[in-house]
Amino acid sequence: MHRKIYTSTYGQFMAFFYDSHVFIGGKEYPIGQCGIDVVNLEEAVLSELDQRVNTFIPAALALLEEKTNIAAALAQEKLNAVWDIVFSLPTYRDLKTDEECNYHAFQRLVADKEKWVQVQDPASEGYAMYQGLLASLVCFVDNPQRFCKQIAGTAERYLEPLGRRNCDAYADAYSHLYTTMIRISARLGEDFDQSFPMQVDFVPMMHPNEKDRFFIAGKGESYSGAERI
Repeated sequence: MHRKIYTSTYGQFMAFFYDSHVFIGGKEYPIGQCGIDVVNLEEAVLSELDQRVNTFIPAALALLEEKTNIAAALAQEKLNAVWDIVFSLPTYRDLKTDEECNYHAFQRLVADKEKWVQVQDPASEGYAMYQGLLASLVCFVDNPQRFCKQIAGTAERYLEPLGRRNCDAYADAYSHLYTTMIRISARLGEDFDQSFPMQVDFVPMMHPNEKDRFFIAGKGESYSGAERI
């Protein structure tokens, strides 16, 4: 039996790593640049994104209740307002995204009878995917905010006091941070984990800026858990 495959268009990432550089969407950046860009995001941008997500969620839930083309169009309008910000953010603006799918997701969903039936069935995979999309967007703003706080706290408590600035000193500082987080998490009855789901392959790649230059790059694909409906 043929099974429809649900894939994400904004929660999946592919990047190529070589030496001290990362290539995203054909553009080359120094390692760490993406993190710096996130840290430098203005709070007003994240606040506006949070507000748009909070406006979208009720419209998406209403679609399941009303089951009309009008409700689908309204949910899509609210979602598109979210995408307008998301796809202008660092890294996202360089990714090759399926705009046709993202900006017409709900109309396509309602038009696909098989998927539309699944999304309305709480026991189906389609329903889980739908709810997963909503949940991932709710958490979307929290992630960069949490990241910025973690970076600020790590720099203040573990990096700024260092007497040396080299790999060994940074590794030692991270070991203290890691030990502290393990201890705090244990007290709270939680598991501290800094692993991320990622698949890495090694592939030949042509340098985007230097003609006829090839090299072996690590291709990393990361999945956020958000699924396309």
